Amino acid sequence: MISQALGHKHLDTTIRYLNVLDDKLREASQEFYRRYSNLYNVNQLLESRR
Repeated sequence: MISQALGHKHLDTTIRYLNVLDDKLREASQEFYRRYSNLYNVNQLLESRR
C-alpha cells in the first residue's frame, strides 16, 4: 500500500526510502534524548517502571 501511495513501481524503491526514514527518525530520537532527557527526567521515569 505504501509503495502504491508513493507511486513506486518496485517495492525495492519503497524499502530504500523507508530505511532512510528509519535512520533519520532514529538519529532524531537519539538527539532529542541526548538534549532533553534530563529536562524531562527520563531516566527517573524509566527506573520507576522497572
